[in-house]
Amino acid sequence: MALRRQLRLGVSYLAATVCMHQDDRRAQKIEQDCIALGSPVMHAVSLDPSANVVGDAAQASVERIALGGHDHNDIRTEFHPHSRKCPQTTSFEDYGRAAVPLPSPIDDEPWKPFRSRLDFEVAEFAVQSALNNDQVNTLLSLFKRSQGAESVTLKSQAKIYDLLRSKANTLTNFEQEEISVLYKGKHETFNVHFKPLWEWTMDLLEDPLLALHWVWDAEKVSKFNGTEFVQMYYEPWAADGFWKAQSKIPPTANPLCYILYADKTKLSSFGTQKGYPVFARLANLPVDIRNGDGVGGSHLVGWLPIVPEDPKEKNKTSFANFKNVVWHESFLHLLKSIEQHSKYGFFFHCADGTKRWLFPMILILTADYEEQCVMALIRGKNGLCPCPICLVPDKELVDLSKTHPRRTSDQSEGIFEQAQGLRFLGDKEQLFKQLSLRPVKSAFWSISNTNVHHALSWDRLHAYHLEKSGDNRMDLIPSWKDLNHFSSIMNTSFTDGSKFEDISKVITFAVHNLLGNKQKTPAGYALLQCIRSYLVLDMYAALEVHTEETIAVGELAILRFEQSLKKYIMMVDAENLKDWNFPKIHTHKHLFEDIKEKGATRNDNTKPNEKLHGPIKYAYLLRTNKKNIASQILNVDQYTLVTKFVRAQIEHVQAFKQIQEEKEEDFDILENWRSTVLIAGHVILGSRNINSSLHSREESKDPAFTNFSKRLIKWLIANLIHQFNKVAASIKLDANDKIWEYCFLKVRYESTVNWREKMDYLRCSPSFHEKPRYDCIVVDTVRGPIFAQLVFVFNYKVEGEDYPIALIHPFDATLSGPHRQKDVDFGLFRVCAKPRTSCEFIFVRSIIRGALLVEDFERTGDLLVVDTVDTDMFLRLQQIASL
Repeated sequence: MALRRQLRLGVSYLAATVCMHQDDRRAQKIEQDCIALGSPVMHAVSLDPSANVVGDAAQASVERIALGGHDHNDIRTEFHPHSRKCPQTTSFEDYGRAAVPLPSPIDDEPWKPFRSRLDFEVAEFAVQSALNNDQVNTLLSLFKRSQGAESVTLKSQAKIYDLLRSKANTLTNFEQEEISVLYKGKHETFNVHFKPLWEWTMDLLEDPLLALHWVWDAEKVSKFNGTEFVQMYYEPWAADGFWKAQSKIPPTANPLCYILYADKTKLSSFGTQKGYPVFARLANLPVDIRNGDGVGGSHLVGWLPIVPEDPKEKNKTSFANFKNVVWHESFLHLLKSIEQHSKYGFFFHCADGTKRWLFPMILILTADYEEQCVMALIRGKNGLCPCPICLVPDKELVDLSKTHPRRTSDQSEGIFEQAQGLRFLGDKEQLFKQLSLRPVKSAFWSISNTNVHHALSWDRLHAYHLEKSGDNRMDLIPSWKDLNHFSSIMNTSFTDGSKFEDISKVITFAVHNLLGNKQKTPAGYALLQCIRSYLVLDMYAALEVHTEETIAVGELAILRFEQSLKKYIMMVDAENLKDWNFPKIHTHKHLFEDIKEKGATRNDNTKPNEKLHGPIKYAYLLRTNKKNIASQILNVDQYTLVTKFVRAQIEHVQAFKQIQEEKEEDFDILENWRSTVLIAGHVILGSRNINSSLHSREESKDPAFTNFSKRLIKWLIANLIHQFNKVAASIKLDANDKIWEYCFLKVRYESTVNWREKMDYLRCSPSFHEKPRYDCIVVDTVRGPIFAQLVFVFNYKVEGEDYPIALIHPFDATLSGPHRQKDVDFGLFRVCAKPRTSCEFIFVRSIIRGALLVEDFERTGDLLVVDTVDTDMFLRLQQIASL
C-alpha cells in the first residue's frame, strides 16, 4: 500500500505541474453560456448534499431564472465559478428530496480474514466491550461448549487480535517519532504518535460507502422571502470560507477541508494520568456523517506529548514558550504529509470513479480557549491582546460593539521573521509582546491556504455550557425527551456541558418569582434579564440553518446581551472589585462572523469531539497496564476503527440484498405490530393499554371526564358529518361502545429551522416510571395554534374505521390581570388553563408537536412555555406570539 501511494504521489506532482499552467477554455465557454442566460457562473447543491437535481429539473430551473419568476420559499443554489455550472432554482417542495442510490457492495464477505461473520461479531463484541485477555478466552471457552447452527471457530484471544491486526493493515496505522527540543541548554526528548493525515484521508476517499456523500464545490444557497433571495448558512461548503478557499486554488481543482480538534483530557480518577488526543474530520462530508459515530465521523489521528509541570518553572515565560515549541513540533509531524499537497495539490482517483485535483487545507480548528492560545501562539488571558482571532485590547473585552483588526498567519509569521533579524532579546520580546505573540514557529504556517487565526472558531460548548448556573423547584420542571431532569442543582455530583446547558434552559422558570421583584431584588432581577439575553443568544447560536435575516437578529442579540451584562455589572460591582474583561465574553464578537465563514455552529462545536474522550478513558482503565499507555490506547482505537469499517460494510451488504430481493416483511410480525400500534398521519399511537366502554370512563373522579360519553358522541357526530361527509342517519354510536386507550405518541413534524423531519415522544400515562405523566402539545385549530395538555388518548372504531382521538385540557383561556413587564423582561410566554371541566376532544392528527410547559409558581392556573427546549420551539413560539 505504501509503495502504491508513493507512485501515485509522483504521478500527481507531474500532473499538477502541467495543470497549473494550462488554460481552461472549457470554463470560459460555460461562463459565456451562463452570462447569455443573464446569470453569474455558479453551481448548486441542495441542503441534502446527496440529492442532486439533474436533467429536466435543471433545465426547468434555468428557464425559470431566465424568466425571472420566483415563488415564496424557492431555493436558489449557486456554485463557485470554478465548478463551471449555472445557478439552479428549485421549488421548496422539491428541494433535496432525491435519495442517495445505494452502491453495489464490493465484497459480499467483508468480515474476512475472519472465517465467518459470527467470528467477526465475537471479536467486535470483545473490542467494544473492552474485555481483557482472560475474559476473551473465557468467552471463547463458553462458545466452544455451546451447540448451535453456527459455531465460533476462534480459539483464543491471541487469534482474535491476529485477525484484527491483519484487517488493520488495510487502514492507515499510527506511527511514532521522537522530537527533541532545546531548553536551557539541554535537549528534551518526547514521543509523538500520529497517523499521517494524508494517508488517513485516502482511507476515506477510497471508501465506496462514502463515495456519493462528498461535496467538492463551494455553494451559495438562498431562500426567496417574497421580496428577495436571502443567503443561508448551514454546512461548511455553503459558507463564505469554503468559497474563499476554492478561489485560492486552480480553477479545475477542489478544496479538501479539514476540521481538527485537540484537547488534553484526564484519564485517571485523580487526574494524575493525562492524554492529549487529536481528532480529525473532513468538512466535505455532510454534518450527519461528519458528527456521527460511523466511518465518516471523527477519527483519532494523533497523540501529543505532555510536558511535565515543574514547580520551579511555573509562571515563567521561557517555560511556557518551551511547552508551545513542543506542541507545534509535535503537531507538525501530523501535518507533514499534507504540506506539499497543500501547495501543489494531489490527483486522486476517488471511490466514485472521478479523478480530482485536491488541495488539502485546514478550514476549522476547534478547541477551548486555552488550547486556542497554544494553536495561535498567543500569551493567553494576561496578554495585551488576549484574543486568538483579533487584536482587541485586554481592557475592551467586554465591549462587543467595537470591531478590531483580525489577526492573520501572514502577520504573525512576518513578526516572527522580523524578530529573527533583531540582535537583542529585549527587542525581540517587546516586538512579540505588542501583539501578545510567542517567539515560536507555528506548525500551521507550513500548510498553504490556511490561516490559523481564521480557522480557530467560536465554541458554543465552552462559551456557554461548561459554566456554573431556587434549587428544589428544579424537580417540579416536567420531564422532557433529550432534556436532563434535575431534582436539585446544588446536589448534582456530575456535571458536563450537556447538563449545564439543560440547567440554563429551565433555571429562569424555576426561580423567576424568587428574584423577579425589581424593587426587592434589583440585582437578582438584572441577573435573570442577563440569563434571558444569554439564552436568546444561545438559541440563535444553535440554529442548524442560518439566513442573513437570523444572523442580523443574532447580532442584535449580542448587543442586548452586552447591555444586560453591563447593567448587571453596575449593580453588583459598583466598586470595580472584579475584572469583567475576560476572553469568553469577547468571543461572542466572532460568533456570527464564524457562522458566515464556516456555517452553523454544529460544524465547529467541540461537543461532538469531547464525547470521544469517554472511549479513551475506558481504554486506559480497562485495556492498559497503566505504563507507556499511548501505544496501548492507540492499538485499542485502531481495532475499534477496524470493527466500525467492517460493520458498515456488513450492514451495507444486508441493505443491498434486501433491495435486490425486494423482500417483504414477515406477515405475522407486521400484523402483530399493527395490532398494538396505530398510525394516524404524522402521529403514531403506541403502548396500547386497556379496552373499556365509553361509559366506564365517567367513573373517574377527574372532572375532565364528566359526561364523557355524551360529550364525545355529540362532538364525534358533528365532526363525522362536517369533516368526513358522513350521513347523520348512518352514524350509530352508543355509550357502551368499546375504545382502546393509548399511552404513548410519536409525533412527526417539519422543523421550522432546517425543514427536516423531527419527532417528539409524548406520554399520556397514569404511570410512567411509577409517576403520572401527561405531556403538553401544540394543537392546530381554526383560530390558530394553541397549547394544551394531553388527558386521555384513545381509538374509537366507527363502522370499521379507526378514529384516534385525544381528550385535551386547553390552555387558551383569557389571561387575568394586566400584561406584566416581568414577562417581557424575562422572555416568558404565558398561557392560562381553562377550567378542568372544559376539556375538549380533538383528532390526534391536529397535534402539531409536543411542548414543555411549566407551572407559574405564583399564579395558579397560569403556565409558561419553555421556548428554549429546542431551536424549532424557539422560532415557532415567535411565530405564535406574533399572531
